[in-house]
Amino acid sequence: MPEQRLTLEQIVQRAGDRLATQTDLSAPTRIDLLRLLAEVSMAASDFPQAQRLLDQAMEAGRTTWAANDVARRRIRLLQAQLLILQTRYADAADAYEALLPQLRDATDEAAIRGLQNYARALMYSARSEKALAISAEATQAAAGVYGAESQGTALAALEHAGILLGAGQTTEAVAAYEPALQRWRDRAWAPSPEFLQGLIRLSRARLDLGDTQAAERLARENLTAVERLYQPPHEQIARALLNLGEVLIAQERLDDAEPALSRALAMYRTIYGEGEMRDVNTSARIGLLQWRRRDLEAAAQTIVQAWRWCTRPGLHATRTCIELDTEQARIALARGELAAVEISSTRGLTMAREIYRDGGGAVAELLQLRAGAQLAGGDAAAALRSCDEALSRLQATGEAEGPVAVEVLARRAAALEAVQRIADARTDVEHALRLSARMAPEGYRRQVELLAQRARLQAAAGDAAAARATAQSARALIRRREEIDPAALAVLQRY
Repeated sequence: MPEQRLTLEQIVQRAGDRLATQTDLSAPTRIDLLRLLAEVSMAASDFPQAQRLLDQAMEAGRTTWAANDVARRRIRLLQAQLLILQTRYADAADAYEALLPQLRDATDEAAIRGLQNYARALMYSARSEKALAISAEATQAAAGVYGAESQGTALAALEHAGILLGAGQTTEAVAAYEPALQRWRDRAWAPSPEFLQGLIRLSRARLDLGDTQAAERLARENLTAVERLYQPPHEQIARALLNLGEVLIAQERLDDAEPALSRALAMYRTIYGEGEMRDVNTSARIGLLQWRRRDLEAAAQTIVQAWRWCTRPGLHATRTCIELDTEQARIALARGELAAVEISSTRGLTMAREIYRDGGGAVAELLQLRAGAQLAGGDAAAALRSCDEALSRLQATGEAEGPVAVEVLARRAAALEAVQRIADARTDVEHALRLSARMAPEGYRRQVELLAQRARLQAAAGDAAAARATAQSARALIRRREEIDPAALAVLQRY
């Protein structure tokens, strides 16, 4: 029988075992070989083996290293990076914090990467303010080490832009991303993972600001690049498909979004298995798509299953769980389950306020869902306060013309109608209609629902003829009645 080929993990295991029996190697050589094997294991996602090898390296150097030995720092940085790869962000932040004096004293690439990883760990463990400060420090250090016009400095600028976006500073992130990405294109540098990630994050930022056309262009630029570079299944392709699916949902191109998200989910599950964070993130988007189609049962099943990831003990605030709580609140509100809306929105708001400096879209979305429950429960004044706070959050981050603003304005209009401020309500609905038409020119679902709201307000103002004309134009837009809010359909039937 032909001899079976060894897997990469088996090769590393055998090499590690062989090192353990080699007695004629110097300590620096042994440590260097253990480090290299650990890096291979990390690249292969064999984290337990990487941890064993790094532990062996630390033990091998224990009696020979000085406190600030460069080799010792290198191993400790890899241990901290391994924690990030395992999504143990709080532990990683603590590990980098212990290394911070050495990172600041060093002037090399490893120290800059360490500062950047420290900022990332802080961001993902809900310490945004400190993450921003460390990231800015890393960017400044990169310019000193690499030179202002170098690729290394451009990489640092992309990393800092990502931290800004993660902290909810959307307009600042766009201002940082665009020149860094354009410099990359102008220099014709090969598309690195950081450049590709920058395209995705700028696409998402543009989406948050309501520029869905720019968001789609960036998403497609990224997908074209990764499909040229990699063979599926690959994480970069899955990430690009997920990003494109998000943009297409915002444009109400649900039939185009569904295959992109399905491909992303299949790839993530092939690479990482079910129940991993990337699988959960993609499932959240699929649940949103199902909700947009008014398939509430399928949406609820998808979101509840994904949300189990958030029940892990010791889990800190994460964007994934904020998004899942948002979708749970959205579905509960559509079902009239007001207590469930309060539970999910409160939990999501607690995490979102911990992560985001000014709140932005994540906080505003949850506030408008809470307002929906308050309105349904008869407290229009409280609903109006929630909507006003949501608008204030959007204005603070420059997202007052984005997709979340449409939902906030529509909810605020309903609250204003309930307190008989009809003229103000009509102003909000007209604003929402303009935004919706700009962001989703091929869509009809949200337009129909907003037109139903306009017809009701026109009737409340005594203009029955205008209400009938609006209802007629709304009915003409409908392609699939089952995808329209039943309450909006009822209004359109009335006029």
